[in-house]
Amino acid sequence: GEISLAPRSIESCSQKNVEIQVKKLFVVSAAEPRLPLLIEDAMRADETTGEGIQAPHVLQDTR
Repeated sequence: GEISLAPRSIESCSQKNVEIQVKKLFVVSAAEPRLPLLIEDAMRADETTGEGIQAPHVLQDTR
């Protein structure tokens, strides 16, 4: 990257008058793109299906 003067003062950093212009970025360890649960399971009510089988449900501490 390149260091350049910031167009205005940056209040949330220790260096308030410079910024880094990123030219290339490498991802070393990407996060898993999927959730550990399905949104449909989290939204489903705690009731059985027509065949008497209880559908998967997600407890409040997982949500």
